[in-house]
Amino acid sequence: MKISQKLIPFLEVAGLTFYVSIFAISVQTAGSILPPIPEPIIPMIIFLLLFVFSAIICSALMLGYPIYLFFDNRKQEAVKILIQSVIWLAIFFIIFVSLIILTK
Repeated sequence: MKISQKLIPFLEVAGLTFYVSIFAISVQTAGSILPPIPEPIIPMIIFLLLFVFSAIICSALMLGYPIYLFFDNRKQEAVKILIQSVIWLAIFFIIFVSLIILTK
């Protein structure tokens, strides 16, 4: 199935937003389900490991296809998709911030 080059950045950011939402819901739910941990270092280690894991997934979602295009010698196309992805990410961010402001 051929996907339009104009749709790819939107799909990348939609996937990233979905992942971040599921991650945030999981962390919030885990905080209420798991018992309190007496050692403060353990939650810090868990948080940092999850942060690194999340950064890898987010990088793959946002940069995977542009990097593929870059190494396929389609550099202009790669930069164009990356810029469009950043613009879509800003749009999603503005939408979520607006929802937060409007629901208060």
